[in-house]
Amino acid sequence: MKKHFLPLLLCCTLLTGCAAAGADTKQVREIPGDVDIPQLVSAETAEGGYAAFAAELLRQTRSEGENTLVSPLSVALALGMTANGAAGDTLAEFQDLFGMDLDTLNAYCAKALHDYSALGGSTKSTVVNSLWCDPDLTLEDGFAARCQQNYGAELYQADLQDRATVQSVNEKGTEAAAVTAVVMEASAAMPTDLIELRFDRPFVCGIVDTESGAPLFLGTVEALG
Repeated sequence: MKKHFLPLLLCCTLLTGCAAAGADTKQVREIPGDVDIPQLVSAETAEGGYAAFAAELLRQTRSEGENTLVSPLSVALALGMTANGAAGDTLAEFQDLFGMDLDTLNAYCAKALHDYSALGGSTKSTVVNSLWCDPDLTLEDGFAARCQQNYGAELYQADLQDRATVQSVNEKGTEAAAVTAVVMEASAAMPTDLIELRFDRPFVCGIVDTESGAPLFLGTVEALG
């Protein structure tokens, strides 16, 4: 039987799913292992590599004349987990894609998850990572431990060719979305003089970390009619 492996990241800000009867899903226990979370030695190199990746992701996913919205962070986390299971030329391609070696990529992703889960104040963010594999596939302990400890991924086993598995994955996303909130509380009086903004031409938009400059969401608005 062909074995399947699905790294899944659900970055729940605006996420929908359909509730249905779940598949025969088994959560895998936490893999024991002393996996050190690498320290981010060169933040400037990592931030530059991630920013270049984010811009290229938007360029390749954009469709002319249509509105586009992507989450580079979601894609980076999913591909980061996948890269931990790669070797040789495939691993080299992942490292070229992000402009950093695997340890730096793991450290950057681990730091991002830590920082965005502890924002404090009136803004809250929840990122849910999970790793799914066929029941007959045995995950290498080192790989699974790195995904769990660096990316906070939960591990599941289910028949990935079963439509019910897809529905179960959607349910996980729906559950996560139900407890995810971005809450903005007013700290000052609303302005009395309102400014009208009119967008009459295509534009690029994004949500960016003001400290690191990392783009969390990027998009283009081209269908204005």
